[in-house]
Amino acid sequence: MFRPTLSIPSMVVFLAIAACSKDKNESSEEKSQEDAPTMSTSTQGFDENMHMAHAGSQYSSLAKDLVINETQVILSSTINLDTENVVLVQTEGLTTPLGKGKSTLWITIDGIKSGNETTISWERSTNPRKHTYNAIALQTLGAGEHLIEVTAQHSGDDYVIGDGSNLIVMINPSPTSAVKSLSENSAIIDKETTDFDNPGTIPTTNILNLDVTTKGEPIVVLASGISSHIGDLGDSAGHTYGDAIWGIYAGLIHIS
Repeated sequence: MFRPTLSIPSMVVFLAIAACSKDKNESSEEKSQEDAPTMSTSTQGFDENMHMAHAGSQYSSLAKDLVINETQVILSSTINLDTENVVLVQTEGLTTPLGKGKSTLWITIDGIKSGNETTISWERSTNPRKHTYNAIALQTLGAGEHLIEVTAQHSGDDYVIGDGSNLIVMINPSPTSAVKSLSENSAIIDKETTDFDNPGTIPTTNILNLDVTTKGEPIVVLASGISSHIGDLGDSAGHTYGDAIWGIYAGLIHIS
């Protein structure tokens, strides 16, 4: 039996989003600042025959491993908008424990948290291992300059953010977009899965719904959040080890 709660996940949906390719006139450059994480940055362009994401869209990543021994900004990007626009922000990477603490990261836009917070905890782990992290945000921003940052919080033992961990800032990602998130933790999810052999028969619990109408266009769906155990593991109440398995469905069809 696995009994997690799912904490404030976000779901972002895009309709008719175009595939992107790097603009031949743009190049990547590596930037290094004293006492700051080393990261590489590039500006992305798009096929002019498809939906045009804003030419100021940016991608940056860590050029080397970064030890988190204090709360700090690990990646940042500054964009300048001529007019009000929708901006998609995503950060993804690898976090490795150097003890039995936890890693917590979040996105800020102009100093204010946006999207979901991502936490990996090794505090009760009997075998701490590296783990991927992910956070997403979708926000409408006004004209002018905006600062997007990814912050890593230090709590307990140190940990490492792996090289290649990244920050994506996409301006005007699609003609149509929507976001939905939980305003509070979900109810306890209590599913008995011990005797299930076929993954397709494992019972599921719906966490978030977002209704969309299309005319046959492609849809891109992103989801991110936190799941955690409730109660002690292996106690008299019947809690046992297990993992929370996330899935995205279009109607009744499992697509991810």
